[in-house]
Amino acid sequence: MYPGGPALLLLFRNNNAGTYYAVVGVGATSSYIACVFNESDDIIVITISKANAVITASLNSTAVSANSENHVTYNTSFTVTALLNGNSSSNLSIKYTGINGTSYAENTNKPINAGTYNVTIILADHINYYDDDSFSFTLIIDPVDITNNENIIVEGNKLLSLD
Repeated sequence: MYPGGPALLLLFRNNNAGTYYAVVGVGATSSYIACVFNESDDIIVITISKANAVITASLNSTAVSANSENHVTYNTSFTVTALLNGNSSSNLSIKYTGINGTSYAENTNKPINAGTYNVTIILADHINYYDDDSFSFTLIIDPVDITNNENIIVEGNKLLSLD
């Protein structure tokens, strides 16, 4: 108990990174009117710092490791899912870029042609996490092997050459 009356702490609750202030002063009693805080009151500064993000990814519901190679076959559907601390976030973007001889300019549309791609998940403009956090892995879309495909039916004689 404050000598002049009950102590009063005003704290503004916020879950986001930033700087916040709490003020300590004297509260109202039957003998005193609630005080007006001024510069002589005790001010507590509370700073919540940004955290490092934990970005994870999965390819067709299977977790992938950062900087790993992951294969899918051409003409099959695939889905890359990005999570921020285990949750989806509108602050994450997925970008694909062709590498190792594959021509595909950086794009948010997933590629459909066989080739090798760098997949980068980028965190941007988040109030609670550092903006430079990212996660990358290699996506290889393998061509279809038609030499050992049970769906190909071969009948008849060889085609004649037109030479």
